[in-house]
Amino acid sequence: MGFRVGAYCKVWKIEDKGNYSVCQISMSRKNKETGVYNTEFQSNYVRFVGDAHTKIQGAIVPQKGGLTIKLVSCDVTNRYDKEKQKEYTNFVIFNFDFPDNNGYGGGVQTDSNGFMNIPDNIDDELPFN
Repeated sequence: MGFRVGAYCKVWKIEDKGNYSVCQISMSRKNKETGVYNTEFQSNYVRFVGDAHTKIQGAIVPQKGGLTIKLVSCDVTNRYDKEKQKEYTNFVIFNFDFPDNNGYGGGVQTDSNGFMNIPDNIDDELPFN
């Protein structure tokens, strides 16, 4: 199945580039017969932009097991460079969710204040919508 909306993936590395982040991610599927996980997708250069960039900033990636996310909005584009005669594939994530199984009680651990848990009922108090 690979890189698609609704897929779960592991983030292994996050690099903040200012207006966007570049992350190393992978997706695996468990083989029902052998019980072994087979990697379906991996890339060292997946861009997190917009809401995804905002959410991933300050997140701590556990060294063992990575950080699990669920893709909400993403895209794949291809570009062919005639001069170099090479095709480039760009993977972009616009939004994602942190599932409850990250070991952070549904939130995500951050560098600055430990946990980032925003209650569902404070929409009126937020400066943005």
